[in-house]
Amino acid sequence: FKTLDVLCIFASSILSYCSKFKTFKIPLPYVVVSILIAILIFFFFSYFGLYLPKRGKYIVREMVDIFKYLGFAFIILVTVFYMIKVGAFYSREWILTFFCLSLILLTMSRIIIRWFFFSLRKRGYNVRTVCLIVSNDTHTEFLNRLPTFNKYGFKCHEYLRDEKFI
Repeated sequence: FKTLDVLCIFASSILSYCSKFKTFKIPLPYVVVSILIAILIFFFFSYFGLYLPKRGKYIVREMVDIFKYLGFAFIILVTVFYMIKVGAFYSREWILTFFCLSLILLTMSRIIIRWFFFSLRKRGYNVRTVCLIVSNDTHTEFLNRLPTFNKYGFKCHEYLRDEKFI
């Protein structure tokens, strides 16, 4: 995810600059800003846990977190620009397009990667093997539903029952 996120940030920077100024000749200050925002996002995403495994978790929550921390990084960037009085040099339209394209590319990359791993797990690859210990009848319904969890990447290798409770 980390390398892909950095690539998405640079791609969105280049695409937003080209769409705004209609040229592929990107000046050095815009490249520096792209590098700074990529570093900021890398640290934010690492610090707030966006690079932790998301097996079996909701993708909507991850998208909300991406929006939140990406927005926070861009707010810090714009604040720093205006504090050191270089905000007038950068196009506000470029910054807004950069943010929107970054959000779209990061979200789409996460969705595609999740879909890819989900399809692998449905076929039996990239799974984690678990062993369950069951103590009463309420868990038998869970044991009957166990095969449906293969698509999430968990495979029950075996389970143990305590016979005195069953």
